[in-house]
Formats: sequence, C-alpha cells, structure tokens
Amino acid sequence: MSVKLSTSIPPTPITPRLQLGQQVCSWGSCFSDAMGQYLREGGYRICINPFGILYNPLSIADAIERLLDNKEFSADELIYHNGLYASFCHHGSFSHPDANDTLHAIQAAFYSGREALMQADHLLLTWGTAYIYRLRQNDGTGGMVAANCHKLPEQHFIRRRASANELFDRWLPLITRLLSIRPTLHIITTISPIRHLRDGVHANQLSKSTLMLFNEQLTEAFSHRVHYFPAYEIVMDELRDYRFYTDDLAHPAPITEKIIAERLEQDWLLPDDKHITQSVRNALAQYRHRPLHANTWEDEMRRERLQHILLTLRQQYPAVCLPQELNSLIASL
Repeated sequence: MSVKLSTSIPPTPITPRLQLGQQVCSWGSCFSDAMGQYLREGGYRICINPFGILYNPLSIADAIERLLDNKEFSADELIYHNGLYASFCHHGSFSHPDANDTLHAIQAAFYSGREALMQADHLLLTWGTAYIYRLRQNDGTGGMVAANCHKLPEQHFIRRRASANELFDRWLPLITRLLSIRPTLHIITTISPIRHLRDGVHANQLSKSTLMLFNEQLTEAFSHRVHYFPAYEIVMDELRDYRFYTDDLAHPAPITEKIIAERLEQDWLLPDDKHITQSVRNALAQYRHRPLHANTWEDEMRRERLQHILLTLRQQYPAVCLPQELNSLIASL
C-alpha cells in the first residue's frame, strides 16, 4: 500500500454539462474573475462580474436583483471620496475622478450584464465572505449592505457576520425568481479559497463555515438546479501547502487557479468540447506571443497563419465565442 501525501477530493460531475455557445454569468469574489477568465479564453460565452468583484452573498443578491428589476443607476447614488466618484454597489474598478465617466461605466456594464442574465443558461457564483458592511444611519442602525467601502472610515459602517439563515432567506426567493424567468437555468456555487485574514484565522474559518452551511441549505432547497463545486476543499485539503499561495499567504497562486480551473473543466464542461477549447487557448497564446523582431516578413506570415486558424475555427465551430483579442485580429483582415 503506497503512502498518501494528500487528501484527494473526488470529482463532482455537474449535470447538465456546459456547452459551447451557452450563456454563462460569473459573479462573486476575485476567484470568480479567475474562473470566468479561464472559460472566456477557452471560447465560452461569459459575462464576468458586471458590478465588479463582490465578496459577500448579500451584495451579489442585491446586484442580480437590480438587474432583474431593470433599475438603472443615477448620479445621486454616487459618492465622492479621495478624489473619486464611486458606488457602494460596485467595485472600485468603476471609480473615476469624473462623475459622468463613473456613471457611464456603470451603465454600460449594467446593460450588458442584464442582457446576459436574461439569457443565462448557467450561473457561476463564488461566495467570498459572510462578513457584511451596512451603512450606518443617522439613528445608528444599519442601512444598505455596501458591496465595497471604498476606503471610507470605519465609523460609516456597521460590520458583522451574517448568519447562514440570513443568507439563505435572501437567496431563496431570488433563485425562485430566476428559475421562473429561466426555467432551464443551472447554478454552480463555489466557496472562494481566498483567506480573509483581517480578523485572524479563526474568524476567517467562522466565515467560511457560515458560507458552507448557507450553501448546503441552497443545494438542498434546489437539489436539481444548484450544484456545488468544491474549490475551497481542493485548495485546503488536497493542495494544502503554502507554495500554492502568493506571497501574502492568502490568495491562491496562478498555478493553483490553473489547477482549480482544470478541475472545474473536468466536472462541468463537455469532454467533446475540450479539443475545441484547447485550440482557442493555443491560438490566444500564439497571439499574445511577442516575437523578437516585430513587423518582419516572418511576423506577418505568423499573423496570417493565425488568422487562417481562427477563420477555420469559426467555420467549423460557430458556437465558439472567440476572445476579443482574437476577434480584433480577424477584423484586421
């Protein structure tokens, strides 16, 4: 009997599998960005975080519900702090010194996000933390949940850990509503392996445990529609080594993200699509390669060969959604 050096997390096949051409929406922490980008670079049709990175389930629910309500944002919802206009509903990547630019970016993402959500076949939801920040009202009570505090002083917020039941009560009617709009929708949930260490290791574990209990309630309530992918368990138990983290010892290293993405591909994507997505990734790698001598005859021939490969991919597999970089190369023909 051989010695085991890690705890293996068995595959968790997700049914139905994701097919090329179907619409995916990825919401949640920066881990959802990484997984969403992996899918996009494989030729999948995906909308990634139209409100920017969101860490807690309540903010994700608020964002999705706002898209369903088609409630656009207005200038009076923006705040001004440290020379930037920002939104408590959005990540700091939307912030800008000019209010009109901030609002324009928010509205553009809103329209594309709503369109994708209304056509969604699959949602990929990544829960980051159970801790929430509510805006402190004049009477000292908590108001709306801030998706991002934008470095405002802590006295502007009331911070606490949401309970599993609180999160479930928010998501139960929302998923019911989503399924009434998209009856064939399937939801894949993950818990981010990123460690939130501001309050220490123990508080981080309490937060992740809360998310696990909440997520278990969801999968039990919607057993045929909500599927759990064990990203957290793969990192914590199967990899379990600081070499799989970046220097801050909290964020997964690029190799870890690649391992998780490949496991997600194994569990969720159609095996028959793998050679197609690999062709897209190979083409993208060729495009991003920077030759030693650009604008030479050899470089021009390389680009022409790549354009031919991409046109062939489009013709043979019309469901493939090529990344924007590759579409730009084709458009330059």
